[in-house]
Amino acid sequence: MNMKFLHSHEYKSKIVQPMKLVDPVPPADLEYNLLESIKNELSLSSEMIRSLEKTHEYLSGDGKFRHSLFWCSKLNAHYILITEIESDRFVGYTCQDIEGQYLPCKISSPFLEDAYEADSELIDELLELIDSKPENSNAFAILESGGCYIQTKREKDGFLLEYQAVSNALHFKILEKLELTDVRNAFQSFNEGSDQWSYCLHWERVAI
Repeated sequence: MNMKFLHSHEYKSKIVQPMKLVDPVPPADLEYNLLESIKNELSLSSEMIRSLEKTHEYLSGDGKFRHSLFWCSKLNAHYILITEIESDRFVGYTCQDIEGQYLPCKISSPFLEDAYEADSELIDELLELIDSKPENSNAFAILESGGCYIQTKREKDGFLLEYQAVSNALHFKILEKLELTDVRNAFQSFNEGSDQWSYCLHWERVAI
């Protein structure tokens, strides 16, 4: 199983809307069986991952999906297993600092004097400035919250976009170059504490 962040599958191009928080149904055999393969792949012991904490149901297009959250003490973050509700088909999994994403974001760039608390206007102005300087090696910006960050760099043929969840062992990037609109939407939704930035793009894990 190759970890992809977040969901490299047929609904990655949709905005995923949460429907409700539901109580996990003991013994949640499906989730625990899937968790075993993730633990082996990432060299995690049973002591590093607590039992199933919570489950959310999500609607995407015509499909309904279940996100099951396990706490990982090693990374101080949640592992999230994604399954299709009607078929119990495994879709994917990720690691995310659920609480950290709701902390105020700081934005930094060589074009700013300091790291500032981010707001919508500042994000737009900074990204537009970066977009106008494709030849400048300092044309990048970083948006950080709770130990996780999303970053972009302007190159001649478009924007690079990367994300790091919790540690450099969980670093991800978009393989193709993006337009300003894509990067703006990702930064704005990350700043708002929304997951929408992560569901609408195809992220691949990379070694750094």
